[in-house]
Amino acid sequence: MITHLKDEFRQKGTVQFYVRVRSGMAKTAVQSIMDDDSVKVHVAAIAENGKANAELKRYLAEEFGVTKENIKMLSGASNRVKLIRVTSS
Repeated sequence: MITHLKDEFRQKGTVQFYVRVRSGMAKTAVQSIMDDDSVKVHVAAIAENGKANAELKRYLAEEFGVTKENIKMLSGASNRVKLIRVTSS
């Protein structure tokens, strides 16, 4: 579902996008691309003490083939909607 973002990342070395997070779910996975082009992600961690954010970063790092340090949360750390930047270095 996020193939277009992975393609942009491979071409440019960076990609930036909004994520809509739903925490406390059974499995961490991309659910859909919303009408506003944000990515809806279910996260298998609760939104407490940064656990959901850490799980989101872990998942995105795995999806994009980078380390967690290459996943930056530019805004929305305490909100459901987060602006994410993935970089190659």
